[in-house]
Amino acid sequence: MEFIGHQKAFAFLLGTAMIIKAFISDRHSQIAKWMRVECPKKCKELGKPLIDHFFDLWHIGKSKLLNKNLHLSILIITSNIIQHYGSNMKKHILT
Repeated sequence: MEFIGHQKAFAFLLGTAMIIKAFISDRHSQIAKWMRVECPKKCKELGKPLIDHFFDLWHIGKSKLLNKNLHLSILIITSNIIQHYGSNMKKHILT
């Protein structure tokens, strides 16, 4: 559903005179692939500039993979500095 809504919204926006320079979304895999493969084709057909796609940092910070890798690096590197600043690194990404 999210991907279908994204396609309909982009079809509408690209059909207007509005120039879109960047698009920020969560890490939805179908949207990311569409922005990487299909969006440049559509922009070229319509004579519009390419749209940069970025991921929302809040979703990246909340991802289990980031938390798992950060936790593993804290366990592997037993330095007091890494242990002390591990949670602060996560907070830095979220802000």
